[in-house]
Amino acid sequence: MKKFLNDSGAFNRISREVITNPGLSLKAKGLLTLILGFPDEWEFSVSGLSQFLLEGREAILSAMHELIQKGYATRTSIRAGNGRFGKYDYSFFESPQTASPLMDKPVPGMPQK
Repeated sequence: MKKFLNDSGAFNRISREVITNPGLSLKAKGLLTLILGFPDEWEFSVSGLSQFLLEGREAILSAMHELIQKGYATRTSIRAGNGRFGKYDYSFFESPQTASPLMDKPVPGMPQK
């Protein structure tokens, strides 16, 4: 997991753009704020998040899908040693990235509209 924010070490400063963006749901804002607050060495996973959140897997996947769609997160497939796709690498941003090729890709396990 990669995070892109202004981190001073003792605490995180998160852009007001995340908090005041009327185009993001409260669920997506909360998830992004939580993720940006994790230590750099924390390995992101939906199952890891669901172990200490009240929200279930579907709610987390829904918020992840929104963050990817809005440009606050990207997801990259990582190939396993056998050439098949294995895990995903996620990156999270304080400001939306408008040129991401992955913003419109569906989140695995998330029902499409």
